[in-house]
Amino acid sequence: MTDLFETLRQPAINAGIPATEYDDMPYLQIISQIKANRLRHEEQLREQAIMDHTQASLMAFAMNDPQKMPSIAKAYPFLDKFQEGGQSQPEQAPAPEWQNDQAMLIQQAMVVKATLQRKRAQQK
Repeated sequence: MTDLFETLRQPAINAGIPATEYDDMPYLQIISQIKANRLRHEEQLREQAIMDHTQASLMAFAMNDPQKMPSIAKAYPFLDKFQEGGQSQPEQAPAPEWQNDQAMLIQQAMVVKATLQRKRAQQK
């Protein structure tokens, strides 16, 4: 049995079990803690993927059509659960005209750059 514990020591520590607590834990507790740590890590990865996807779609709105960009409450509906007192965040004011102009300029510059790259590739 001690061989099993010694074999399991490093994988358990790698899975997030503190080395100082490992020797005092029974086998079933070690296994359940490893599973819990793995599930927590998978949930964090899932949350990060959702946030990355939402951020990418918001960036697409910001670049292509800033007027149709959703509010923070619509983009991240779970934030309402974390607010104290049930107060919702005020709606964002529409973007100033210069920001819209800047977004249009950036978009046009990207189109020109893509066209130039395509022409260079055709010339080669």
